[in-house]
Amino acid sequence: TFYFQLANVTPLPRADALNHTMPSISILLVLLGICPQIEGFVLSRGRAQNQLSWGEARAKAATTVAQLERNELKQIIRGSHFAATGSPDVGFYVGNTPAIHRLGIPALKMQDAAQGFRATEPKTDGTTTAWPCMLALASTWDEELVGLVAASIGDEFKGKGANVILGPSINVHRPAAGGRNFEYLSGEDPYLGARLTRAYVRGVQDRGVMAVAKHFAFNEQETNRMNMSAKVGPRTKWELYYPPFKAAVDAGVGAFMCAYNKVNGTYACHNHDIL
Repeated sequence: TFYFQLANVTPLPRADALNHTMPSISILLVLLGICPQIEGFVLSRGRAQNQLSWGEARAKAATTVAQLERNELKQIIRGSHFAATGSPDVGFYVGNTPAIHRLGIPALKMQDAAQGFRATEPKTDGTTTAWPCMLALASTWDEELVGLVAASIGDEFKGKGANVILGPSINVHRPAAGGRNFEYLSGEDPYLGARLTRAYVRGVQDRGVMAVAKHFAFNEQETNRMNMSAKVGPRTKWELYYPPFKAAVDAGVGAFMCAYNKVNGTYACHNHDIL
């Protein structure tokens, strides 16, 4: 069975969704077996017991997609009540997809971010823990500490009803004045980033919450991030910038978030070469 027992899961209202189709198979790879980190699975060092192979998960996802009604498909692809203008609708997280109970598809309740639960509900300021930023954690060079903080953050997310952390941010620093350097766990060192990423992912996911490694890839600056293009060759990719992301995969990370920028002229989220 691939039914997921989630705490406090209720179907979300139907969203006015874009007419997308086949990408749902990729999303359902996350929901149906490749992603073990949703509450209800028994986790072991960041991976689920009996986790499916890519081929098995893709086959299961394709079978499930064939059973989805059109509106259900739209809801999964598009999501609803998200933070398009800075904050989500009251009562929702920054990212939401509905549960489809008849097919065993759980709701995703996604919230920012790796430094702690982002309070977006009215009058909830001061109700969450402000943990040290990822760069501060990186400066400790302490895998055990990073894992402990990550587990504690995972507990707080679970207590707030969220099952997905939109983090950790693990890009390796390039310009010293990068606008999000403070939240990148890798600092300037891909080896350090790889070691700490594994610790963070396992810490979160051992608490039954999904981690999302971001931003893939080459999102090393905020200036003009929506239209700049990172020009990078294979050796530079693999030796300097990919190791933390590879470590996330090795640790069983639930998902990646693609970057805002272009990579060699093509937007990261549309980029066949990197995806």
